[in-house]
Amino acid sequence: MRFIFVRGLSAHTHGNATGIGLADFTTTRLVKAMNYKATIINCLTAGYPDGANIPVHMETDREIVETALRIIGTRPAEKARILHIRNTLKVEEVEVSEPCLAEPRGQGEFSVLGSPKAMTFDAEGNLLPV
Repeated sequence: MRFIFVRGLSAHTHGNATGIGLADFTTTRLVKAMNYKATIINCLTAGYPDGANIPVHMETDREIVETALRIIGTRPAEKARILHIRNTLKVEEVEVSEPCLAEPRGQGEFSVLGSPKAMTFDAEGNLLPV
């Protein structure tokens, strides 16, 4: 099972969340930051109204991560393959869960830059930046 969680929008989007409908989860802060009219216009112009659909949203990243891990199917949470990507336009550096590192390396070359660490949340329950 695969889930996509979109945490927020960069300032460059000006609130345009075109494509948010591809995500399974998002944050309430992203929904509040959306310029929904601009998102709809862009999605309709592209002939893809589903791109403006709003996914399940919750207040904190922690709530979403915990929810997604509970419903991933038969795989235990500690075996989940998780990627934390700061910016989908610049994927040079990402955080991955240990099960990702155990996968065969046929998807391209990469280097491990650090040792394993727990997923870390701030006092408000949101992920720390990559």
